Amino acid sequence: MKRAGKWLTIGGALVLVASIVGAVLVVIGVVREVSNFDSDSIAVSGPQGNVVDHHFGKGQKIALYTYGANGVYVGPIPNCAVTGPAPVRPGKNVTSSVTVNQRSRISFASYVIAESGTYRVACDSA
Repeated sequence: MKRAGKWLTIGGALVLVASIVGAVLVVIGVVREVSNFDSDSIAVSGPQGNVVDHHFGKGQKIALYTYGANGVYVGPIPNCAVTGPAPVRPGKNVTSSVTVNQRSRISFASYVIAESGTYRVACDSA
């Protein structure tokens, strides 16, 4: 009986350690994704107005975000057009939000790039 108790204790300790390691890995992954969001973002504003040209790969999924707070858009939702070497396909109708540097952003449109090339994203506001 003593031997069984010892093995159950060791097994429980291993499960506990594995759970803690798993939780730490999940937290690191979430932090990495949020920091990548800001570094992978392309601002649609600048000296030429609310237009940006960017190279996208075939099959790449893009989403357009505007500022918001608590799931509510702040100001009007921009009207945007994405043009390039091939028509873009609409993406899934999913709304997502993310907060980076204490500024919330909410998605309002998504697209799937049909063919690699340089695409122009033009919006009526930043």
